[in-house]
Amino acid sequence: MNSELLIDEPAFTASGRTRALQRALTTDRCPLIVAIHGGGFTSEYFDISGCSLIERAAARGYGVIALDRLGYGRSRAAGKDVQTLAANAEWISEAIDRLWTQFQEECAGVVLIGHSIGAALAVMLAAQPQSWPLAGVAVSGAGLTPNPALHSYFERFPADTWVETSAENKDRLMFGNPDDVKSGVAELVRPAYVPIATRELLEINTVWPQNARALLTSVEVPVQFRLAEQDGLWVVNDEEIQSLSDLLSRVTGSSAAIVSHAGHCIDFHNVGPQFQDDQLNFALGCCRIS
Repeated sequence: MNSELLIDEPAFTASGRTRALQRALTTDRCPLIVAIHGGGFTSEYFDISGCSLIERAAARGYGVIALDRLGYGRSRAAGKDVQTLAANAEWISEAIDRLWTQFQEECAGVVLIGHSIGAALAVMLAAQPQSWPLAGVAVSGAGLTPNPALHSYFERFPADTWVETSAENKDRLMFGNPDDVKSGVAELVRPAYVPIATRELLEINTVWPQNARALLTSVEVPVQFRLAEQDGLWVVNDEEIQSLSDLLSRVTGSSAAIVSHAGHCIDFHNVGPQFQDDQLNFALGCCRIS
């Protein structure tokens, strides 16, 4: 599905992907899934054929929106020209505030699903009060400790610009073992690659690691935190998972775990369907206890 213009105001524009709400025959109110993509993708990340979180959520009767983040697609806002994490988080909060009214009669609350930079943004949003009812957060692709081997790789990019790396380099960063990816999936994903803001690259490797622990201990809703076993962008081991578990332990229903047989973009691996089902089951559970 092509990107849609979700909000079109003089000083605030948001594009993304959504599905018309089709409720199942149940008296339960459903979650509204708001999916937040990482760097170098648009909302299309969540709508790749055969790997679509949007389709999977819609099939359950959930509300679902995947936003093009600030600066991606057609998403813009007056006064927010620098691609910082803080500006992105503020913009996403404003976008959800505008969109929530379309779903509030059918949906019990908002569950954020964030990947990579989108994961950091989801946690940032969850750590502060919102005007819309946040019920939970499911994140992947952003750990506590960046892979030190990549420091020099990211430092070579100029500040405050947009860069595009080769598809081959991006494949190596996004995928794990080729045996853990269905044949043809990488070719489906490649057209979704877009340039990435270098300010985001800098801040996800500096600002996020500096603040992540304090942010996570401030979140008052359940958090499902997942790291891919083969994620080359982050340090992934049992010690990191234990640290995350300790940070999340004060909120019932929170958890941290490693997803085996997957690289950075878990959604595109063979384990992707089960991973997405786990996220959506978590989302429903958050709305039942919220």
